[in-house]
Amino acid sequence: MNYLGKYLKRRLKELKMSEREISAKCGISHSYLNQLIKGINPSTNKNISPTLITFEKLAVGFNVPIDHLQKIARGCVVNQKKLELNGDISDYYSPQVIKQINDFHIFMKEIGINKKLKTEEEWCSLISKIKEIIAN
Repeated sequence: MNYLGKYLKRRLKELKMSEREISAKCGISHSYLNQLIKGINPSTNKNISPTLITFEKLAVGFNVPIDHLQKIARGCVVNQKKLELNGDISDYYSPQVIKQINDFHIFMKEIGINKKLKTEEEWCSLISKIKEIIAN
């Protein structure tokens, strides 16, 4: 799935700019930006893998951190919005991250920990204890 392309398209709407306007701001051609949004190089029909320099240019033009764009491209972050407690996590995270979250919840249930009963301090203490157990 082309997470980066979906994000760039959504960000264009947020900024109320055209592909030509934002590509000029990024310092890349509008046709290359269009390829990034589509995720495919039309001459090779292969997925596009932006270089670090391209990510830097996109970060400047779209006014977002470069590491955020890279995470989106890898599918680690699908949506910038905060996840509401009752929200559908598939709108916010990639399938890989959702699987990790679900696996963690299963693990928590198996060891008898109710996540709603823990304060941040208790969580930090618990994680330290788990790290100690794993290290030994």
